[in-house]
Amino acid sequence: MQTKKLLYGTLILAAILAVTLVSCKTPTPEVITQIVTEIVKETVIVEGEVVEKEVEKVVEVVVTATPEPQIGGALKSVPRNRTLVLGGWELTGAVGGSDNFNPIMNVGSLRINHAKYVYEALMYTNLNTGEEYPWLAESYEVAEDNTGMTIYLRKGVEWADGQPFTCADVKYTIEATRDTATAAMQHSYMAQWVTSVDCVDDYTVQITLTGPNPRFYQHLVIGWENHFVIVPKHIFEGQDVATFKNIDLGKGLPVGSGAYRVVLVTAQQVVYDRRDDWWGAKIGFAELPAPERIVTTVGASDEAYAQLYMTNQIDGGGFALQVGSFEAAHEKNPLVRSWNPSGPVYGAPDGCVYQMSLNDAKYSDPNVRIAINYAVDRQEVADLAYQGATKPWVVPMASWIWGAWGDVVQPIIDKYNRDAPSQELVDEYMGKAGYAKNGDGIWEKDGQVLDITIIVPTSWAPLGPVLAEQLTRAGFKAEEQLDTAGQWATMLQNGEADAVAFVHCGSLFDPYDTMNVFHSKYNIPLGETDNKGGGIFAYTRYAGDPQMDAALDMMEKTPPDPTDPTYVEWVTTAVDTYLRDMPTIVLAEELHVITFNETYWTGWPMAEDPYISPYPCWNDYSVIPWHLKPTQ
Repeated sequence: MQTKKLLYGTLILAAILAVTLVSCKTPTPEVITQIVTEIVKETVIVEGEVVEKEVEKVVEVVVTATPEPQIGGALKSVPRNRTLVLGGWELTGAVGGSDNFNPIMNVGSLRINHAKYVYEALMYTNLNTGEEYPWLAESYEVAEDNTGMTIYLRKGVEWADGQPFTCADVKYTIEATRDTATAAMQHSYMAQWVTSVDCVDDYTVQITLTGPNPRFYQHLVIGWENHFVIVPKHIFEGQDVATFKNIDLGKGLPVGSGAYRVVLVTAQQVVYDRRDDWWGAKIGFAELPAPERIVTTVGASDEAYAQLYMTNQIDGGGFALQVGSFEAAHEKNPLVRSWNPSGPVYGAPDGCVYQMSLNDAKYSDPNVRIAINYAVDRQEVADLAYQGATKPWVVPMASWIWGAWGDVVQPIIDKYNRDAPSQELVDEYMGKAGYAKNGDGIWEKDGQVLDITIIVPTSWAPLGPVLAEQLTRAGFKAEEQLDTAGQWATMLQNGEADAVAFVHCGSLFDPYDTMNVFHSKYNIPLGETDNKGGGIFAYTRYAGDPQMDAALDMMEKTPPDPTDPTYVEWVTTAVDTYLRDMPTIVLAEELHVITFNETYWTGWPMAEDPYISPYPCWNDYSVIPWHLKPTQ
C-alpha cells in the first residue's frame, strides 16, 4: 500500500507506459490498492475576484486488475514514434471497462478505453458538417412513412478471424440489444422502437419499427453518445449476452472487424496492435492507419493529464483539460494544441450546454424558477467558472443547430429576455410567488426560507461556487455540495437533489433532440427513478404543458424542416413554453478544451481541419488514426 501526492501518479503512469512499449514480459496478476492524497482546489468569489484555496482529501482507490492481466502472446517492439497514446474519457487511476469487452453490455469499453478500434460502426458522422462516412455500411434508406429503414452493407468486410461480416451480424446485434434487459447499448430505445430485423440477403438489412420515427437512423449511423457498433454473431451466439465478458486473449477474444486487436489488458492500460490483415486494406477501402500501436492510459486528475501532455507521455484524449491546465501544458510544450489555436475559447462544441437542473417538484411555482433564472449572471459563470472559455447560453440546444434554426429560436429568446440578470426581476417574481425577504435578507414564505443545495459532480466542479454565490447574493439560502462520491445521478433520478449542476445534451440536428425531455410523460413522482426512457436529462419533474406536449408529439413523428411552417410552429410552441416556465436553467455552451499533442503525430481534427468532432468518448473518434501522420 502506498501513499503519494496525486502529481506523482504521472510518474507511475510513465513507468507503466515505458514497460508496455518495450517489454515482452507477461504481467503478474495482482490487486492494486492506492491511497491517493488529492489536493482539491475550491473556488470562492470575493468582491468579484476568484480566490482558490487548497484542501487535502484522502481518497482510497482499490483497483482489481481485469480478471487477471492478459497478454496475447509476446508483445512486439514498437517505437514511441509509431505508438499512439490516448487517455480515457475519465479522471481515474484505472482504465474503466477493461474487464469487459462486450460492447452490448459495457459501453465503457467503447467510451473510455477505446475498444472502438476493435469494433466498428455502420457509419461515422462529422457532426461539424453533417457529412457521413460510410464504413461497414455503404448506404441506407429511411422508409417514406418513417416506419423503418433499409441498410446496404459493404461487401468484403471480414472479422479478425476471417469470417465474413453479413446481415446476420447486424440482425443479431440489434436483437440482442433489444432483448437483453440489462444491455447498456441503447436497450430501452431498441425495445421501444424495433419490431423486427430481417435479412433480405447477406448484405441488405430491413428494420421495421413500431411506429413512425424519422430520427431512428441516427441511433445506428451517428456515433456521438449512441455507441452502436456491430458484434460478431458467430462469437456471441450461444453465450449469455448479459454475462459474457468477451475477453480471453489466449483464445483470441475479443474478435472485431476493426484495424486493431487487443494484445495487453491491465487495470492501468489497454494495448492494441495494428492488424495488417484488416479487411479495409485488403479490399482497397482504405490504407492501414499509420499508428502501429495504440495504448490507452489514464490520469487521475486534470493536473495529472496536463503533466502527461507536458512530458510527451500522451498524444490525445483524456478528459478535457481546464483552461488553466491547458495553458500551463501549452506553455511547457508548445506542440500541445486544442480545437481553436488561441483562447480563451479553445474548445469545440459537443451538442451540450451547461445547466443547473432544477427539481421542479420542489420549485413547482414557475415564478420561483424564473426568479432563480434572473439571479444567475451567465457571463459571470463563463468568466469565473471557465475563465472565459465558453459563452452564455439560455436554451437547451447547442450551436450545431443554430445555422438552420437560429432564425426561429432567437426571436423567442428576445421576447423573454431570460439571459439578462436582474435583481429587480428576482424581487418581482419572488413577490408574485408570495415570498418576502426576512430580517436576514433571505426569501421566506409562511415562515419557511427558500433553500437550494446545488449538487455538483466533480467533472463540473467550477460551476458550483459561482452559482451558489450568485443565488446567495440574490437572497436565496444557497450552497453547493461537491459530489466526490458519484451520487449525483442517483440523487437527480430519485428527486433527492434540489438542483444538479451538469449538462444538457442532444442538440444534433433540430430542437426536438433536447426539447423532448420536457414532455409531461417524464414527470414521475419523487422517489421513483423509471422515467420511461426519458434519459438522464428528463428528471426535472416538470409538470408540462398540454400544448407543448402536443407539439412534441407531432415533432417526434415528423422529419425536421426549418422551411416547413407547421414544423416551425411546433418548435415555436415548445421553445416559447420552455422560456415561459423555465423548467431548468441553462447557463452556457459546453466547449471542452479537447487536447492534442503534435510532438509525434499531426493530423488531429481542429477548427482549421474539422473532419470529425474531436471527442474521444464518441465512436466517431475512431476515424482519427487514418488522418494522423508521424512527425518522425
